[in-house]
Amino acid sequence: MKRFVLSFLLLASALVIAQIPPIANPNGSITGYLTGTLTGNTLVVNAPVPGVTATLSSSSLPNPVFTGTTASIGGGALLAGACATGTATIAGATTAMVPATTASTSAAPGAGFSVYAQVTSSNTVTVSVCALVNGTPTASTYLVRVIT
Repeated sequence: MKRFVLSFLLLASALVIAQIPPIANPNGSITGYLTGTLTGNTLVVNAPVPGVTATLSSSSLPNPVFTGTTASIGGGALLAGACATGTATIAGATTAMVPATTASTSAAPGAGFSVYAQVTSSNTVTVSVCALVNGTPTASTYLVRVIT
């Protein structure tokens, strides 16, 4: 039984292409690509290589990608210290994860505002646009990505 380490490329959060590095064996080397489906930390390979097995652990699998979009936030006047908020529903997000966000409108929210994101509950990220001074933030949806 031969063992090897696979390098993974995650496509569309489910399809995995695994590159097999060269493996010395009595009949030469095996190299190429496998495809399979990633479900949680389990990779089901579509076409296994005879006589070769791979041992996978959660640390060798790619991190899943969690993304979502809020409804429009902003467009109404805010006093200094006040915030306008919106949420993005992101399946699989937990409060132990770190969110990153950016406005989908290039000028949003404008000068004098800060944007914060926090996973506030399972599957929910709250994005806040907060006024540093009195003003009206440019309305925009916010793209959110949660990092595991």
